[in-house]
Amino acid sequence: SVWPRIEACRDLGKLVGDAKAIEGLEDALKNDKFWGVRREAAVALGEIGTTAARDALLGGSKDKDSRVRRGVYRALGNFRKDEVAFKALAKAYREDGWYYPMNAAALALAETRHEQAFETIVEGMDRRSQAEILARGACMAIANLRDERGLPELEKRTSDEYFEMVRYGAASALGKLGSFHESRRDEVLEHLSMLVRDPNYRTRLGATLGLGELGYPKAEDELQRVSEAEPMSNLRTNARKAIATLREKHAESAKKVEQQAELDKLKDENKDLRSRITAIEARVEAIGKRRKR
Repeated sequence: SVWPRIEACRDLGKLVGDAKAIEGLEDALKNDKFWGVRREAAVALGEIGTTAARDALLGGSKDKDSRVRRGVYRALGNFRKDEVAFKALAKAYREDGWYYPMNAAALALAETRHEQAFETIVEGMDRRSQAEILARGACMAIANLRDERGLPELEKRTSDEYFEMVRYGAASALGKLGSFHESRRDEVLEHLSMLVRDPNYRTRLGATLGLGELGYPKAEDELQRVSEAEPMSNLRTNARKAIATLREKHAESAKKVEQQAELDKLKDENKDLRSRITAIEARVEAIGKRRKR
């Protein structure tokens, strides 16, 4: 039965540092007949995260089933700033040949936080693919990377010089990336506000989703306008959902500020307590010295 083998892979993935667990998962990745088990083995190796697990994963990048390779690439993304994992993913992104595994490699490259990840993703993001999955995946990878240099790259790809699915992906990703750069939010808001008036439906949809991802209270007025004036019912619905998302993010942000204030207070109290303990220790030490005399 397939399911027990999948469960076994998941359980082995919890045994961090166990050499036998890694050997078992490597064997499953190489030899199991069902692609789902092989992919689950890859996921488990990624969760273990050791050098031995990484080396075991590399063999899976040659699996004939693209669904397994997708799992392998996403798992390799768990190895932060790892040169070997980065090179394997960069090669996969350039050369795999199948759209969805290359899309997975792009997203994984962002997860590695490698210093060359941004340039590598941008170099391959304008290749044509089914439903522009490569370009859209690269746009989201840039957003996930949180690199401010991605803002002009995404803004550029929202122009009508690009295909509508690219524009859709870039607009949505632009809002997400903008949420990580507070000083650039007004700029991103202005750009997305322009795009929600674009003649192209998919571009307007991407911009609407992007405004929600931006998590900026100032965007609510624009989203409210879309929810009331947009002729396409699907877009009006998405605008209302984006408003709800934005309000939730704003509430979470306010809660984080409150929690941070409490944390700062605790830090101050802890610092004061440490000072008192240090003073008491000094007094005890001084008394001990006097008694010795």
